[in-house]
Formats: sequence, C-alpha cells, structure tokens
Amino acid sequence: GLCFLLSAYLYLVSFRPNAILAQGGVSDNVVYDYFIGRELNPRIGSFDWKCFCELRPGLIGWMLINVGCMIQQQKELGYVTG
Repeated sequence: GLCFLLSAYLYLVSFRPNAILAQGGVSDNVVYDYFIGRELNPRIGSFDWKCFCELRPGLIGWMLINVGCMIQQQKELGYVTG
C-alpha cells in the first residue's frame, strides 16, 4: 500500500516542468516509465527518495545478514573468525 502510493506520487510529480528526467524513464510507455522511474533523483524537499530506497535498505540488509552469520558461527564454533 504505502510503497505503491509513494511510487505513484513520485511518478506524477515527475511531470512538473522543472523535473530533471532520467534518460531511460522517458520512453512513452507508461508501465515502463513507472517501473524504471522518470525523474533522475526524486526528492521531497531535500530528502532524496532514490538514495534512501536503493541504498539504505540494502546496506541494512547486508549488515543483518552479516550479524546473522556471525551469530550462527558463534553457535557452531564457539567463536567468531575474523
């Protein structure tokens, strides 16, 4: 729900006159442009949604995977290797 609303909002806002569009996001195919994203760096105020959605969850995910592997190694070996 929330992700769909954010995506739809950012897609619609990309039609404003001063928006800087991505090269691949202007194909005249609405479904493709919506999926790829029209605006190069969509922002609300100074908050960069592209940076947040692409980088932050991925970095947190890798950290959680690493911590999970570390915990499993501690259980199996009794210590964590470096």
